[in-house]
Amino acid sequence: MGQKNTNDRLNNLPDFIENQLSSEVILILDWLLSLGVRPRVVGGVIRDWYIYKEWGLDWDIEISHPDKNFWQVWQRDLPRNKRNLEQFLSDENFEYSVKVLSFSILRIKISDHEFEISLPRTEVYEGEGPFGHSDVKVSFDSTLDPSTSFLRRDFSINAISFEFYRNSDKTLEYKLHDPFSGVSHMEQEVLVPCDTSSQSQFYCDPVRMLRSIRFGLKLDLDFNAYIDYSKFNLEKLTKFYVIEEGHKSQSPRFFQVFFRLCSTYELELSEQVKALSPLVYLQHTYEDEKMAVVDLLKNADKTGLPFQRIEKLGRNLGLKKDWVNKVISLKKFEMFWVNFSLDELKQALASEEVNKALRHIFFERFIQIKDALIELEHRPDLLFSLFPKDVYSQIQFLLSPPEELNKKSQIFRKSNKVEKELWSRVVFYLQLVSDGTK
Repeated sequence: MGQKNTNDRLNNLPDFIENQLSSEVILILDWLLSLGVRPRVVGGVIRDWYIYKEWGLDWDIEISHPDKNFWQVWQRDLPRNKRNLEQFLSDENFEYSVKVLSFSILRIKISDHEFEISLPRTEVYEGEGPFGHSDVKVSFDSTLDPSTSFLRRDFSINAISFEFYRNSDKTLEYKLHDPFSGVSHMEQEVLVPCDTSSQSQFYCDPVRMLRSIRFGLKLDLDFNAYIDYSKFNLEKLTKFYVIEEGHKSQSPRFFQVFFRLCSTYELELSEQVKALSPLVYLQHTYEDEKMAVVDLLKNADKTGLPFQRIEKLGRNLGLKKDWVNKVISLKKFEMFWVNFSLDELKQALASEEVNKALRHIFFERFIQIKDALIELEHRPDLLFSLFPKDVYSQIQFLLSPPEELNKKSQIFRKSNKVEKELWSRVVFYLQLVSDGTK
């Protein structure tokens, strides 16, 4: 899409905008307009409309007003406005929740939509640092124009705004604000900070480094051209933000890129963040703590990542040590199981010397996996991820009740060579397990 075509599309929105917006969005915009403010929709919903040509569900709205001190009125009336809105949503039978957050932000959830209503403000980091994400001094001014109030935002592509209003014939219209050329930067496929001046405080917030990686990977943007990573100080960066941004990135490469940049630019990290380094071996997108551990275990024999480091990572992610160890036992069993062929199992039964020792080992492993599988029975997605399909099937057979095993025995006797061998392995293994304590 060329630059002219892009701007034409943005500037022609009034021709179709009310037909494109959901009833929930129009309801909130009209509610804000009834309070005498100008709602500026900014951030991801505008960025993603440009990219995907559809409206999202998460709406950030900044409200401006001709009176510089209107923010005081907003703060004073916020409890009453909240109650009135809740009453209206209840009367209209919406599923909703309304909460007041820090900085007098109003978060509204209606059906599957979420809105965050905020006041125009500036944010300043004072002192030498290092700084954490929230170490800012905030000042409100309801008359701030977008080029000033949006300066606190991270990247130009997240500072494009539509300011909505109704004209004399009540048609919903908008005014485009793009103070830092975000539209142009999307066309160029580059990620650029809003503030590129020599006095920029962009690098004071360590989370912005994480967000640059997230947006760069997720939107396929060049995030190195305009960002000097050597200027970040990550000493106060916490693991919470690293994990959160990694999850939002929807890319297994997030942790690889993050730790590579930290190494390249010799950025100091806290011990809790350093402990996340095994996540560079993830093969899939970070979904949750348990799936991350399973992902690392599944490929541990290929990556060479020691179980001890995975166990330590699991605890650092907040998982119970017992749970992590049970999952590790499943991986150990899988590695143990696939290393024994049918012939080796037969030989183990035939050899008096090997037989007793192996029976004891097999029995111990068998008990371990039974406990571990019981622990994971409510998360079959973890089991399917951990085991190859054929190994999972065999382990399921091993744990079948005796009556089920008899039924399966009849089936497998009539099956092909591969299935017969699978069944034979299970039978011989169970013979070893049956008196493993003797």
